[in-house]
Amino acid sequence: MSLPETDINDVTEKVKEYADICKTIKITQEKMKVLNKKKKELYKVVVPKLKSTNVTKCNLPFGTLKVVKTKRKVTPNKVSMKDKYISFFNTRALDQDYINGSAEEKSEILFKYIYVDNIEFKEESTISMTYSKEFRDQFKQLNV
Repeated sequence: MSLPETDINDVTEKVKEYADICKTIKITQEKMKVLNKKKKELYKVVVPKLKSTNVTKCNLPFGTLKVVKTKRKVTPNKVSMKDKYISFFNTRALDQDYINGSAEEKSEILFKYIYVDNIEFKEESTISMTYSKEFRDQFKQLNV
């Protein structure tokens, strides 16, 4: 069973269009890899420079670049937990309320000391990019 000539031509055109889109996507992905690598390299230079000069905001023709400080909890590890236990038993465990407390009270004091009173935080600076309305509107007009 064979297809009519018009159907074959239609399928051939669709296959070519599909292949062209796949090719374009692959090329774009490779370009994205290169651009993201360059972005990462520039990030390592830009953030310290902006921090050292106390610049927190840069107005650009197409938007605003901001340096944002983030603060997050550090996940406890074996070394930090060991240090916290040593510190607890050298200081807080010597207090009378701990010595005279019940097992439940002692565990509550230990828990509070390690997970509430001595939480470690790590501060980092990141870049946040906000684009202008005009710039964002350009993307709404794109038709693929």
